[in-house]
Amino acid sequence: MKSELDIVLEKLEREVMQELDDGSHYEKLKRHLELQLIKYMNKYIKKDFNMELVFHSIKKSLKNQLEITEKQFESITKFLIKKTISFYQVYNC
Repeated sequence: MKSELDIVLEKLEREVMQELDDGSHYEKLKRHLELQLIKYMNKYIKKDFNMELVFHSIKKSLKNQLEITEKQFESITKFLIKKTISFYQVYNC
């Protein structure tokens, strides 16, 4: 028969293992999103535009699996959203 301490320790061990599994899922999802961002950035890097140096710098960080700042992420996403909206406005008129 297990003691109360053994039961609590087993429960704690299961919780820790679950958190580790969830963390692994989080890391996979994070890497998938980084690769998606790199894919979109590559489309614009091929063109000549004002933010080209910024894109190269951020892309390099993402490829090396380094963190980017929230400001860097916001600047990229705003740029991509703006370009996507302008694309649809041109081709859906």
